[in-house]
Amino acid sequence: MEPKIKIVLAEDKALMRKSLIALLKEYPQFEIIGEASNGRDLLNLLKELEPDIVLLDIEMPVMNGIEAL
Repeated sequence: MEPKIKIVLAEDKALMRKSLIALLKEYPQFEIIGEASNGRDLLNLLKELEPDIVLLDIEMPVMNGIEAL
């Protein structure tokens, strides 16, 4: 079995974030290892986790996606 692709999702809208997580969980090759509601929380998560992919919203409060990138 191939290793799963580890994903961290950054999206400020809770409904959209939960919907994306539900969608991605339909694919067994993906594993959601973290979620953040703003760029600052994302950066804190990235210090702890080592994702393969970050799905990043551009418009978020506190620190937007461009600043986090």
